[in-house]
Parts: sequence; structure tokens; C-alpha cells
Amino acid sequence: MKIKEFIILLLIIGAGIFLTLVHTGKIDLYWDFGEGFIFQGEKYEFKETEEIEAPLPAELHILNRNGTVDVLGTEGEKITIELDKHIWSRKEDNARKIAGGLNIRIKKDPYRIVLSVNREDFRRNRIRTHFTIRVPEGIKLNVSNSHGLVKAEAVGDTEISNRNGGVEVKDIRGKLTLENSYNDVNVTNVQEDCTVNSRNSHVRLTGILGNVRIEHRYGKVALEDIRGNVLVEASHSEVSGQEIVGATEIESSYRNISLLNAGRVTLVGNNCRMAIDGARGDVDIHGRYSRVKIQNIHGNLNIQGKNLGINGKNIVGDTITIFSSYRFVELESFSGKTLITLSNGDITLTPLPLTHRIEAKGDYANITLFWPSGQQYPFEAQARTGDIKWELDEELSYNKENGVTHIKAFPTASGPAIHLATKYGTIRIKKGKGLSH
Repeated sequence: MKIKEFIILLLIIGAGIFLTLVHTGKIDLYWDFGEGFIFQGEKYEFKETEEIEAPLPAELHILNRNGTVDVLGTEGEKITIELDKHIWSRKEDNARKIAGGLNIRIKKDPYRIVLSVNREDFRRNRIRTHFTIRVPEGIKLNVSNSHGLVKAEAVGDTEISNRNGGVEVKDIRGKLTLENSYNDVNVTNVQEDCTVNSRNSHVRLTGILGNVRIEHRYGKVALEDIRGNVLVEASHSEVSGQEIVGATEIESSYRNISLLNAGRVTLVGNNCRMAIDGARGDVDIHGRYSRVKIQNIHGNLNIQGKNLGINGKNIVGDTITIFSSYRFVELESFSGKTLITLSNGDITLTPLPLTHRIEAKGDYANITLFWPSGQQYPFEAQARTGDIKWELDEELSYNKENGVTHIKAFPTASGPAIHLATKYGTIRIKKGKGLSH
């Protein structure tokens, strides 16, 4: 290969990598280097104030770029506005001239007030505009900003769009909808629904009385004290939640999912760990190449996937259904109609005294059952091209024919039955550990 052809090949590969990073959100095509990085001269600060007297429309819209917005609800009936202008210049006179032409704009109609700055009149990027606004409590708020922190407190229905900035919100007297990227989101106390669309950030929501919906990529999502339902659609995001009353649905990949004290739960995870400690409803888990750890579940359990390693403890429900491969299934202190299907792995079962039938099927799988201490249930096991090891004192019937080993025990016992079957594996029945409800 000629040197020219080799260089062209490297450029093509580099372009492909660059476009992939842009598509996945790891590179943003808009660059802003922040205060002082490429600015020449000194920073000069100027202030402008305005007041808007009552009566006021129901909505306040704020438009800003390259700066911060801080909105606080108060007991007053008017709106007070402070605009801090930060301007970089070699000369103070020049900065003062720019500040004099950079002004607050106010548009008012019967439905809304729109606040903005005539930033488009200036070509230079060496300007930052920072709003501090006091408004009547509960006013409906809409903020559009970029490259700066947005804060809102004690207002009504709120919408925030902040392209490359963080968001801090608390005590929202209505619904909250926000969108941002590349900086963190902190939300505390929202009386109605909360919707978040964010990427390359850490998102934390606490004290939401309504439903929560989150779309997220690359970062962390943390939820606490959520009264409504939760829906999280994430990619390459770590998701954690605790004290969630409503139904929870979470989908993520390559990062861990964990829940503490939730209601009904649905998890979809690929190449990640999923953990639940405490659920007061049905649990439905789907995944691939993942590790699942669940405990203290009071509801039905359904786990479906491949290459799932599963640990379960203290599970009580009407049905327990597990289908997996190439890993292991370990259940301890569980009760309910149980069906487990596993290929190329190991099954270990330590049930509570039975309330429903237990059935476990394996293919290239070993099955170990710790028998409930002092209990008798109709029992049957079959191993094709494998073996069965019975370690209990009670008698059983044994038969082996054409490579199939078959045993039965407690044929006259009443109550739910236990059935174990495997191909190319060993079944072991051991003395139990005396578990009880």
C-alpha cells in the first residue's frame, strides 16, 4: 500500500470514529470553553434591574444563552429582575459601552411575559448574562437557556431546556419537564408528574408525588421517595431507586440497576447487574449476559433471558418462573408454584415448606435440592445420561434403564409435588436447613 493510500485510510477510519462518538453523545459539536479560557482582557461586571407590577399573566418565559438563570417564588405580587452582565474586554470603556447596549427585553400579553436579552445584537462571544428573578409563588415557568446553571424554586408548572447546563429545581407546585445534557440535574419535591430527558449527566430526583419518566444516556440516574409510577429508558446508565410506591419499569445496559423497597417492578438489562431488595408486587426481569440478585420479594417472580446468573432469597408469591442458560440459579427461602428451566449451568434450591408445586428442568445442568426439614411431599426425579444422589434417610424407589435414572419418594404423601429432571447432569437431594415462613 502506498503512503498516500495509507494516509487516506487513516483519515477514513478517524472520521468513522469521530462520527460514532458524535452519534453516541460522547462528543458535542458545539464547543464553549467557559469563562476566561480564550477570552482576552479583563472581566467587567454590570447590573441592570427591572420590576413588573401586578396584575401579571399566568406564565413567565425566560430566554437566555451563555449564562445562568435563577428563579425564586416569593410571597410578593410583582416580578423583580436582576441581570448581571459579565463582559471581557481590554478596556473598561469598551465593556461599559457594550453593557449599555445589552438590555433586558420584556414582552407582555394577557397570557404570558417573555424575558430575554438582545444578545443577538452582539457578534462577540465574550459576554455572559445571568438572570436572578423573584416571582409570585406558583407562577407557571418556562426557561430556555444554554451553557449555564438553571435554578427554580417554589414555582408552578415548569418547563426547562438547558442545552449544556445543569439544572437545580425544588418545591415545584405542579408538573416539571426538563431537558439538558453534559451537566447534572437535581430535583427535589415536585407535586405532580416529572419528565426528564438528559444525557452525559447525573440525574437525581427526590420527593416526586406524581409519575416519573426519564430518558437518559451515559451517566447515573438516582431516584428516591417516588409516590407515582416510574419509567426509565436508559443506555449506558447506572440506575438506582429506593422507596418507590408505584410501578417501576427500568431499561438500561452496561451499567448496574438497583432498587430498594419498590412496588411492582419490571427490569430489562443487558450486560449489567440487576439487584432488588424489597418489592411489594410482581417482579418481571428480562436480560442477557447479566447478574440478577433479588431478595425480600412479596409477589410473583418472572425471569427470562440467557447468560443470566440468578441469586434469590426470601421470595413469596403465587408463581416463580425462571428461564436462563450458561450460568446458575440459586433460590433460598422461596414459596410459590415454581418452574425453573436452565441449560448449561447449576440449579440450587432451598425452598420453604411447600405451598405449591416445584419443577426444575435442566439440560447439561446439575440440580441440588435441600429438602424442607421434617416435611414429606410426592417426589420424582429423572436424569438422562446422568446420575441421582439421594442423601435423605427415607426410602425411595429406584430404576435405571437405557441410560435414564428415575426415582420416586413419598408416593402417598399429600400436598404439592416436587419434580426434577435433567440431561447430562447430576441431581442431588440433600437434608434441608430447617427453613420456615
